Amino acid sequence: MPLGKPIALITGASRGIGLGFAKVYLAEGWRVIAAVRNPDNASDLKAMAADYNNQLSIHHIDLADLDSIEALAAGLQGIPIDVLLGNAAKTKNPLGE
Repeated sequence: MPLGKPIALITGASRGIGLGFAKVYLAEGWRVIAAVRNPDNASDLKAMAADYNNQLSIHHIDLADLDSIEALAAGLQGIPIDVLLGNAAKTKNPLGE
Protein backbone atom coordinates (compact mmCIF):
# COMPACT_ATOMS: atom_id res chain seq x y z
CA MET A 1 0.00 0.00 0.00
CA PRO A 2 1.33 3.43 -0.87
CA LEU A 3 2.05 5.79 1.97
CA GLY A 4 0.69 9.29 2.46
CA LYS A 5 -3.04 8.75 2.08
CA PRO A 6 -5.39 8.25 5.02
CA ILE A 7 -6.19 4.64 5.86
CA ALA A 8 -9.53 3.12 6.83
CA LEU A 9 -9.72 -0.37 8.35
CA ILE A 10 -13.19 -1.78 7.75
CA THR A 11 -14.33 -5.05 9.30
CA GLY A 12 -17.19 -6.90 7.63
CA ALA A 13 -16.28 -5.26 4.33
CA SER A 14 -17.23 -8.07 1.95
CA ARG A 15 -20.89 -7.12 1.54
CA GLY A 16 -23.68 -4.80 2.61
CA ILE A 17 -22.84 -1.68 4.57
CA GLY A 18 -19.19 -2.60 4.97
CA LEU A 19 -18.74 -2.98 1.21
CA GLY A 20 -20.54 0.31 0.69
CA PHE A 21 -18.21 2.09 3.09
CA ALA A 22 -15.20 0.57 1.32
CA LYS A 23 -16.48 1.95 -2.00
CA VAL A 24 -17.00 5.42 -0.54
CA TYR A 25 -13.59 5.61 1.13
CA LEU A 26 -11.84 4.40 -2.04
CA ALA A 27 -13.71 6.92 -4.18
CA GLU A 28 -12.58 9.66 -1.79
CA GLY A 29 -8.94 8.65 -2.27
CA TRP A 30 -8.40 6.73 0.95
CA ARG A 31 -6.52 3.49 1.26
CA VAL A 32 -8.79 0.73 2.57
CA ILE A 33 -7.88 -2.35 4.58
CA ALA A 34 -10.86 -4.68 4.21
CA ALA A 35 -11.06 -7.29 6.96
CA VAL A 36 -13.41 -10.15 6.15
CA ARG A 37 -14.18 -13.61 7.43
CA ASN A 38 -13.66 -15.31 4.07
CA PRO A 39 -11.35 -13.45 1.68
CA ASP A 40 -11.64 -16.23 -0.93
CA ASN A 41 -15.35 -15.44 -1.35
CA ALA A 42 -14.94 -11.65 -1.39
CA SER A 43 -15.43 -11.34 -5.16
CA ASP A 44 -16.77 -7.77 -5.04
CA LEU A 45 -13.76 -6.64 -3.01
CA LYS A 46 -11.38 -8.43 -5.37
CA ALA A 47 -12.93 -6.62 -8.33
CA MET A 48 -12.60 -3.30 -6.49
CA ALA A 49 -8.96 -4.08 -5.69
CA ALA A 50 -8.29 -4.44 -9.42
CA ASP A 51 -9.96 -1.07 -10.08
CA TYR A 52 -8.11 0.72 -7.26
CA ASN A 53 -4.53 -0.40 -7.81
CA ASN A 54 -2.74 -0.73 -4.44
CA GLN A 55 -5.44 1.26 -2.62
CA LEU A 56 -7.32 -1.77 -1.26
CA SER A 57 -5.99 -4.78 0.60
CA ILE A 58 -8.11 -7.71 1.76
CA HIS A 59 -7.33 -9.52 5.01
CA HIS A 60 -8.84 -12.37 6.99
CA ILE A 61 -10.49 -11.78 10.36
CA ASP A 62 -12.96 -13.84 12.34
CA LEU A 63 -14.20 -12.01 15.42
CA ALA A 64 -15.04 -15.34 17.06
CA ASP A 65 -11.35 -16.35 16.86
CA LEU A 66 -8.87 -14.42 19.02
CA ASP A 67 -5.93 -15.89 17.08
CA SER A 68 -7.39 -14.42 13.88
CA ILE A 69 -7.71 -11.00 15.49
CA GLU A 70 -4.17 -11.13 16.83
CA ALA A 71 -2.82 -12.26 13.44
CA LEU A 72 -4.43 -9.29 11.71
CA ALA A 73 -3.08 -6.92 14.35
CA ALA A 74 0.42 -8.37 13.94
CA GLY A 75 0.19 -8.10 10.15
CA LEU A 76 -0.82 -4.44 10.35
CA GLN A 77 1.70 -3.46 13.01
CA GLY A 78 3.29 -0.14 12.18
CA ILE A 79 0.55 0.89 9.74
CA PRO A 80 -1.24 4.00 10.98
CA ILE A 81 -5.01 3.53 10.93
CA ASP A 82 -6.94 6.80 10.62
CA VAL A 83 -10.43 5.30 10.81
CA LEU A 84 -11.54 1.97 12.27
CA LEU A 85 -15.00 1.10 11.07
CA GLY A 86 -16.22 -1.89 13.10
CA ASN A 87 -18.99 -3.24 10.91
CA ALA A 88 -18.55 -6.98 11.57
CA ALA A 89 -20.29 -8.65 14.47
CA LYS A 90 -19.94 -11.85 16.38
CA THR A 91 -23.15 -13.67 17.00
CA LYS A 92 -24.12 -17.26 17.68
CA ASN A 93 -27.55 -17.00 16.13
CA PRO A 94 -28.39 -13.84 14.19
CA LEU A 95 -32.02 -14.86 13.73
CA GLY A 96 -32.65 -15.65 17.37
CA GLU A 97 -33.72 -19.20 16.57
